[in-house]
Amino acid sequence: MGESLSTSKIAGIIHEHHGYLSPEAWGGFAIYPNSLQKGFSKITDSPAISLILAGDRILKELQISTQVSSYSKVKARILPHIFFNQMRSAFLNYDPKKKTVLYHHMNSFVLPPMWLLKLSDYYNLRLVTSIVDLQEHEHPEFLGPKVFEQRQNNYEITIGLASGFVTASPFLVESAGNFLGISKEKITIAPLGWDHMPELSVIQTTNVKALVDTSKPYFLFPSKAWAHKGHLELISSFKGLGKEMNLVLVGGLGAQKKILESAIRDTGQEDSIAILGYQNTNDHYALMLHSSGLVFPSIYEGFGLPYIEAARLRTPVIAFENESVNHLLGKSGAYLHPQGAFGKMIESLPFSLRDSNRGSITDEAFNRVEALTWENTARKTLDMYLAALQ
Repeated sequence: MGESLSTSKIAGIIHEHHGYLSPEAWGGFAIYPNSLQKGFSKITDSPAISLILAGDRILKELQISTQVSSYSKVKARILPHIFFNQMRSAFLNYDPKKKTVLYHHMNSFVLPPMWLLKLSDYYNLRLVTSIVDLQEHEHPEFLGPKVFEQRQNNYEITIGLASGFVTASPFLVESAGNFLGISKEKITIAPLGWDHMPELSVIQTTNVKALVDTSKPYFLFPSKAWAHKGHLELISSFKGLGKEMNLVLVGGLGAQKKILESAIRDTGQEDSIAILGYQNTNDHYALMLHSSGLVFPSIYEGFGLPYIEAARLRTPVIAFENESVNHLLGKSGAYLHPQGAFGKMIESLPFSLRDSNRGSITDEAFNRVEALTWENTARKTLDMYLAALQ
């Protein structure tokens, strides 16, 4: 990196992950999701690893659970004043004139927690924030005017507080400039990684026959049932292919599950479309590996983690074109279709099974995402932290 994150400048890092406090590794006083922690642990040329190890000791001393917990659960156990006192006890030798505490706010369209304001009265605390996506600006029709207004108001507050910005996708840099007026020089690009997945040997030996009918090909759609993902349209368009193949839906479907189940019944596709919901890690990736393809009719992704996961498993991706998949896999690394062309997408599924270029397409995708590791994510994130300290 040339320059490393100096412990003489920084007392600790707090990372809030997507509205959740994830007390899995407290680096000096840090909170990191599992995958990013794994990335940091590989950076042996940076003091960040010593922060994490020190944080592990603090974690044990404070007897705080290492399991991921939603903020609503955590705040019942760690009230703001208790959290504040724990932070102070962790940094008894903290000197605000010489050291900084960084707060990495995961979602720039959500306001930082109130206890952060109290901490800022006692610490030299700088907020950096992640730009996850800008769907409310790119596709406001899916979220509505109330969500747009709320997020826009939150953006204005968060942007005013932030000393630095990070995003996973280069196209979001331009969007942030156009919609939010953030200079591209202030934004660091830190793509996400694929190496949070289990070892390939584990995935390969995980049996999915109890979950899906493997007597014929099946295509997997792993996604929450948000409007821009296209679940209902996909179900409607799949009718007629049930004798040849199956469609399997996994992921958190929430209140939409009953609507999707009704759509499957109404179209008489109970035997060809299965809703499995959330799966454990091994089953999830085994379903992806053994599928005939990842079908993904989403018109917008902030990054597109399923694309790179499928690519690393050499599972073909059949998707609508969007900035994310175009950037990650390219037109030669996936079967891409115009947005909204559900009919053409479904018609291409049988073709993808016998396509002579299938192997070269999955090879291209595999090679394009090889460098996208969580260590790379961590290094880019450290670059942003350094910039925020200036």
